[in-house]
Amino acid sequence: MKIGKAYAFFDYKGKEEKLPNLLEVARDDANFSPGTTFHILSQEQRRGLHKEILEAASRLRVYGSTFSGCSPEVFDEASEARRAVHGLSHVVSGEIPLESNCETAGMLNDVLKRIAYRTPKAPFYQAVLYVDSKRRVQKL
Repeated sequence: MKIGKAYAFFDYKGKEEKLPNLLEVARDDANFSPGTTFHILSQEQRRGLHKEILEAASRLRVYGSTFSGCSPEVFDEASEARRAVHGLSHVVSGEIPLESNCETAGMLNDVLKRIAYRTPKAPFYQAVLYVDSKRRVQKL
């Protein structure tokens, strides 16, 4: 059976114990199929990711995103400082049965937007990576 896989790298500034619940709530809000799974990867599991994903994460840098009601300080921080993807605090793997890697990445990106919305007091840094059909790493 075909299973779509994607990896979300992001900085989460909230309470660590709330993150698994936020992922579940975001998944339920987005009405994904019941077979959708998300796993928060440990540092050891991060080192075990595909070589291509790790190489792309080490090269890429991202700006933070903010919401329209944020303070000027938060906006300035997000627009001035780019961060290396491999240095972001969390990695979540997403797997969705019967979807492509690209579709899975899009859905995982939607989940991250919902998490960012629930943590509006700081810039949200994120990158979603997946391997396309030609075995190249793509970023959303």
